[in-house]
Amino acid sequence: MMLHDGNVDGDQVGANPAFIRQRLHRWAHRHGRVFVWRTWTDDYRLLVTEVLLKQTRAEDVAQIVDELFGRFPDPASLAKADEQLEGLIRHLGLVRQRARQLRDLAEALESGAPTVTNDELGRLPGIGPYSAGMVAAMHGDPLAVAVDTNVARVVCRLFDLTPTHFEARKSTNVWRVTQVLVGRHRRVRTIWAVLDLAAAVCTAHKPLCTVCPILPDCAYGSVRVTEVNQHRPKASTQNAKAKRGSQPRRDGLQGRRS
Repeated sequence: MMLHDGNVDGDQVGANPAFIRQRLHRWAHRHGRVFVWRTWTDDYRLLVTEVLLKQTRAEDVAQIVDELFGRFPDPASLAKADEQLEGLIRHLGLVRQRARQLRDLAEALESGAPTVTNDELGRLPGIGPYSAGMVAAMHGDPLAVAVDTNVARVVCRLFDLTPTHFEARKSTNVWRVTQVLVGRHRRVRTIWAVLDLAAAVCTAHKPLCTVCPILPDCAYGSVRVTEVNQHRPKASTQNAKAKRGSQPRRDGLQGRRS
């Protein structure tokens, strides 16, 4: 499924993005992950959670968010956090860097930094393009999109897309194509579905292409499944040989056991 260079619109995507979204939504309804922050609307909690989620597993973050916001319920309390904060987030990694970003973010929010537009969100401490796009999408921004390493992997495989940057998540063409993929409605649901698919099926190593809901539209998956099938022994031939070897011969002699 090839894409053209330059500006990407719906007609340049090989498959109908709406059909892909439908498949993703149906799959996510049954198999998607459930995280408490996906129900939140409060900017403080959403932004803090985005800092926690950077370069770590969402499941690990889920274990501490209730305790963290119990101890630091607002920006003022988090801005004054001491070593208690570092102890709480220690198992997430990048402890000092993450704690500093959390305190700086809290100070900015406490001082009244605007959090309405994508650009305003992106200027906050510790909030990059992905986190800004995710929060904006959760607030219903019809143009917001969020691309991290996982989203980029799915998009590049799906559309046989070569990134323009050595880090796919920073490639402008990957962001443009993702913009088309997520559409204008229920954008955040589509982004979550892609993230969950990347975690469970379209993994970095040994992706489970045969159970992927968007396999019919995926350039990478179609080729990979074909290659696997070509190298797989034909079960019917093997079973027929085994069956012949185990049945008594007509002359009364048993088949050879070699």
